[in-house]
Amino acid sequence: MKAAWQRYEGPTWLVAFAIYGGWVGLVLLHRFVPLALALPLAVYLTAWQSSLQHETIHALRRVPRATRVALALPPLGLWFPYQLYRREHERHHATPELAAPQDPESFYHDAASWARMWAPLRALYVVNQTLAGRMVLGPALLIGRVYANEGRRLLRGDASNAGIAIGHCALVAALATFLWWSGVNPLWYAAFVAYPAAALGLVRSFAEHRFALSPRERTVSVESRSLLSLLFLNNNLHTAHHAHPSLPWYELPRRYRTHHARRQNAPPLRGYRTVVRTWLVRPIDFPVKLVNSDMREQALQLTTTR
Repeated sequence: MKAAWQRYEGPTWLVAFAIYGGWVGLVLLHRFVPLALALPLAVYLTAWQSSLQHETIHALRRVPRATRVALALPPLGLWFPYQLYRREHERHHATPELAAPQDPESFYHDAASWARMWAPLRALYVVNQTLAGRMVLGPALLIGRVYANEGRRLLRGDASNAGIAIGHCALVAALATFLWWSGVNPLWYAAFVAYPAAALGLVRSFAEHRFALSPRERTVSVESRSLLSLLFLNNNLHTAHHAHPSLPWYELPRRYRTHHARRQNAPPLRGYRTVVRTWLVRPIDFPVKLVNSDMREQALQLTTTR
């Protein structure tokens, strides 16, 4: 039994049971739970599921892929099809220039696209570089970017992602039906659960990749042992995750302590209080970077004049 528990990553299945059991139970029993408790619990569980989806991309390697996909497929967060997220996240890990315009999970832009951008949108992207801005605007900017990219793909006659979109819409419709049947307004759920859950997830990614002249210094760990660390399934120890992406979440802290804590290219951040104090209303960086980060002279000029 112990061997099977370790072989098939039992702690991850416990997390999955807690997420889906807790979410369904909360929806069915929400009338008996004070709103002040039900709402943050729903946001936490929904954001936690996004961490589980991330885990299914990297770990659970002894579990059949179809089972991993089924585990992650329910669209509790509404906005992003899992299959599309999985594809883009795999591209993120395959990108040598993290925290650069070509990183699919980056909010950085190259100078040419920045110059063409609508001025009010540029202002929003600058505000988005603060933690407060990222939590308020970040989900909308991300949702808009993903949907705009898929719209342009369709306009070019490329319907390769149409099946993913149709399947996601069917799952969202089923989830909305369940919410409505349970007495939860799906629009209220979208506004007060799904959107804040996306914002909470962006707290983790806010500081984990930052532009630096050396690509080796672009991944940062946040050393947290709070409920946020559990929420993020220890992915806040991001240097360890990128070095060992298939390592299960519950093994990351030990690997971080033994292999990464004292040998990082970028200094770690001491918890999310540090992130809040430092960047709540101050931009972490200017959102424009050169595509070729090896151009040291121009990169230095850009970063010193921001």
